[in-house]
Amino acid sequence: MLELKSVWGACGAGAVKDVSFRLPNGKTYGVFSSHYADAVALCSLMSGARTPTDGVILAGGFDLHREARQARRGIGYLPPDLLPDGELTPIEYLMSVADLRALSYDKTLRRAHELLELADLADKKDRLIANLSHGEGRILCLLQTLLGNPEILILSSPLSGLIPKDAQKMRDLIKYFSDTYTIFLCTPSLGDLCEMCDEIIVLQDGALEAIAPATAEELLAEYSVTAPDASAPKAAKPRKRTRWSMLTEKSGDYEVLEGDEKEGKN
Repeated sequence: MLELKSVWGACGAGAVKDVSFRLPNGKTYGVFSSHYADAVALCSLMSGARTPTDGVILAGGFDLHREARQARRGIGYLPPDLLPDGELTPIEYLMSVADLRALSYDKTLRRAHELLELADLADKKDRLIANLSHGEGRILCLLQTLLGNPEILILSSPLSGLIPKDAQKMRDLIKYFSDTYTIFLCTPSLGDLCEMCDEIIVLQDGALEAIAPATAEELLAEYSVTAPDASAPKAAKPRKRTRWSMLTEKSGDYEVLEGDEKEGKN
């Protein structure tokens, strides 16, 4: 289980402000924001790639920053701009990641071959990554999140820059892995989130606005299918919080922390 307690922090142009929730295992969750950079920042903080300025993040009961080694064992993270070294082959890339994580060589080698077979890349395992497509490179980066048997996958912008064929393959893989792993997904397309997720966290100006089922009609009616790109954010139209009354209640397996459970910012 992943838990955030009054988390504040920033990453690039995005920021998170006093966000608290519990994320139990067993489902696919997504995050949506009219300012996409805020959603990317949340993923960066949850993965441990960035340290919050205030608040606590627990992964499997371990503090993500005070007990980073234990906590990060349970997290597989795909950053938005990660690409593999083009001078390596797919199998070399996966094994180099395993080496950095001090994983068992024999077990990881078997796992790497299984993952390449699953992603239809087994016939390209000895080909230089530089000769593969951009989409195949990003799929390799998705596969590296699965090394080490994590409990939760945090996928930030996994579909970004992919042609339709590769984007659909990435969607199919994410859906396949959702049967085994808890997934937290960040993408600017509300349509993709509704297709792949069970529950969606909505951020407004970096703060928690709502937690809703992915099929909530209010959620679809309030926002366009695709949010503005983080590199060129547009001003969000004014919203009435009263329209979210039905969504701010406890939804599914989420539990919003309130009152004395929530550690306020000093």
